[in-house]
Amino acid sequence: MSTALTTMQAAALQAPQSATEMEAQYNALYRLAEACSRSKMVPKQYQGNPDDAFVAILLGAEIGVSPMQAMQGIATINGRPSAYGDLILAICQSHPRYVRHEITFDAEAGLATCTMHRQGIDGVVFGDPQTFSFADAERAGLAGKAGTWQQFTKDMLIARAVGRAARRTFADALRGLVIREEAQDSTSKPAPAPVQTKTSKVKAALGAKRQQAPVKPSPVDVETVKPEPATDPHTQHVLDEIASAASNEELVRAGALAGHLEGDARDAARVAYKARLRELEAQPKPTGPAPSNGQTDHEKAIAAARTITTNEGYVAWWAYIQPLLSQGSKADRDGLLALAEQIERDVKEET
Repeated sequence: MSTALTTMQAAALQAPQSATEMEAQYNALYRLAEACSRSKMVPKQYQGNPDDAFVAILLGAEIGVSPMQAMQGIATINGRPSAYGDLILAICQSHPRYVRHEITFDAEAGLATCTMHRQGIDGVVFGDPQTFSFADAERAGLAGKAGTWQQFTKDMLIARAVGRAARRTFADALRGLVIREEAQDSTSKPAPAPVQTKTSKVKAALGAKRQQAPVKPSPVDVETVKPEPATDPHTQHVLDEIASAASNEELVRAGALAGHLEGDARDAARVAYKARLRELEAQPKPTGPAPSNGQTDHEKAIAAARTITTNEGYVAWWAYIQPLLSQGSKADRDGLLALAEQIERDVKEET
């Protein structure tokens, strides 16, 4: 399916074409963008915004990624499109002349190195090591910068080295697209005032609680001592999705997004996930007959399983289906258990 969509995208950008053909192809892509913008499975910046979704799909066509990959992996920083590091790597790895890449980090020297290897037209494999050090960050005025540079210095140094290596070796694939961290750092605008989201209010409340005189800690108190969540846009998007989940099904989908986070950011997402799960479990259950939307609870669980791509998402989904394993027919229960075993095997193979 995604291959067919990418082919359709690429066809829309080919020239020469008659005006009628071009209009028909672009109309088809816009209808696709409209459909995606009505879904809750796309980032919030594209929900109800078909124009931005359409532009993201067109940009994705130029770099050879599917519509969903484009909307999930492309971020707009100060009006300039950029890509998350994992998408930059994926574009390089899908290049027909890609051979391999290596990433190293010297903690003592504060030096990140990335080498991309590709095959030249003469068949010779070459690679040019690219580095980014803490000294480079200091010269650029990035060291100690509030936000991710303070919280995830190592990850930011590695991201900059990857960005340099990708542009140097696979400029023909990226076509000017830069890594998100670089686009974010290149702005000279002052940092915007923090937005009062649900998660920021929760963090503020937890911070005030930790300043009070210590009492005998409860299990909840022990969990909230974990590091503060990062404030970079991708992590904040995951935390907002978790905080705004109105049902266990929505929470499972939000939990699947947390599987792409690392380190302290993933810990923060786990804390937020558990807190929201307790809130949902504490909500009063409806006493009347549940409204019918054409799906049973077991069917909803099976549908939610289609979004699982990481171990984190599988763990969240497994917690979601626990009540269902004691409900419904034996066939429904056995079906969920068999599906859980299959997903667990698939996730282990991917990792």
